[in-house]
Amino acid sequence: MVHALRLALLASYLGAQPLPITGLAGVTYQAGNLSRSRDFYRVMLGLPEVHALPDHDGNIVIVFLQINDMQYVELGRRAINSPSAPLLTLGTPNASLLREQLRKRGVNATSIQPTYDGNLRFHIVDPDGNALDCVEYQPNSQQVLSRGHFDGAPRAVHHLRRASLPVRNIQTALAFYRDRLGWPEITRATAPDGVVTAVQLQIPGEGHESLELVTTPAARAVAFDCDDPQQTFEALTAAGETLKVRPEKSATGVVTLRDPDGNRLEFQAEPVH
Repeated sequence: MVHALRLALLASYLGAQPLPITGLAGVTYQAGNLSRSRDFYRVMLGLPEVHALPDHDGNIVIVFLQINDMQYVELGRRAINSPSAPLLTLGTPNASLLREQLRKRGVNATSIQPTYDGNLRFHIVDPDGNALDCVEYQPNSQQVLSRGHFDGAPRAVHHLRRASLPVRNIQTALAFYRDRLGWPEITRATAPDGVVTAVQLQIPGEGHESLELVTTPAARAVAFDCDDPQQTFEALTAAGETLKVRPEKSATGVVTLRDPDGNRLEFQAEPVH
């Protein structure tokens, strides 16, 4: 009875208090060879470089590349034996409010810290150990100061639309993302035996972005919007001659490419809403 009452109160709270999240703000990759990855995202995807952070010896250790004025790819130099899994970033207009609301929902959050690129950031971790960064862009940050400066850049992509995260147990993951964070379910896929293999959830914000929970580790990916998948495939094929990488296209027209560290990138036409 008490447990049922707690669930009812939580459901009531979730319905009344949408989290202050503006959508996917970007993705961070730890690169085994930062110079090679930097060239890949600049040449293959045409992403303009916003900022590069050197260490005390003058060696570049972090690079920011712009997808659009609100989304970025961050590349870091991976330390030996450190994990290389991508880190997703969520945008928020108010980091303090978001952190407070998350904690009220029973989600542990780190303290808010200023970042090297001039923003405020904290992170949470899901039941499978996937970390999610939450960032509040500040007026004098590198990201905000770069807005509008790269409008004519010849990008192959213009929007980070979806991220796919591998999870061990779909129901446990849903209890976190759907029930605690309040992200509504869009679609789900099932195997012939009825077992759920993937669930897609709507991320808050006006960008219509989504998170896909998958049970296959190899399905970890991020998906970008492009103007025309076939033209993108041809452009990536031509650009790949320089870097010795080649995109693939499935029978259904899905274009995929792996970066130098094996991270899977997908390219799709912008959906109609």
